[in-house]
Amino acid sequence: QQICYNGWKHKHCLKYYAIVTPDGLISHLFGPIDGQRNDSFLWCESNLLVTLQKYA
Repeated sequence: QQICYNGWKHKHCLKYYAIVTPDGLISHLFGPIDGQRNDSFLWCESNLLVTLQKYA
């Protein structure tokens, strides 16, 4: 339980990172990650920057 506890929101949660195109399609989805992690951790763990550079 402690792993999924978010101290900022005082709730238990799982975090996801998603990129949605203007037409509503999910082009990238990463997660779940335990709720105590911040957004920059999700960004680093998702390796999205590497993927974007690869296909740019």
